[in-house]
Amino acid sequence: MTTEQERAELEKEYLYLHPSDHPGLVLSSVPLDGTNFLGWSRAVYVSLGSKMKLGFIDGSFPKPAAGSKNLEKWKRVDLMITSWLWNSIAKEIVGAYIYAASSRNLWLELQRR
Repeated sequence: MTTEQERAELEKEYLYLHPSDHPGLVLSSVPLDGTNFLGWSRAVYVSLGSKMKLGFIDGSFPKPAAGSKNLEKWKRVDLMITSWLWNSIAKEIVGAYIYAASSRNLWLELQRR
């Protein structure tokens, strides 16, 4: 397999959403409350890793260029991951994070606080 073929296969896996993946999914049974980031982030990391979605939050699968055939698929998955992250944050603090432009930006903002 060539590098280009490998990249195409990887993109298919990253952009795949299983039928059980839905916007109401919760990534961590214990929501982020502002004091438990280390444990919470580990749970989220494991959950996203099991779904092959870590590249969205760690920056290794960035947004495709405008006009790319995968741009709309990438946006759909990124929005889904963003909703999963929101669902895993305590209701009392989630409002501070609703304007993040992407799941990566949301993740970075959560790390900073």
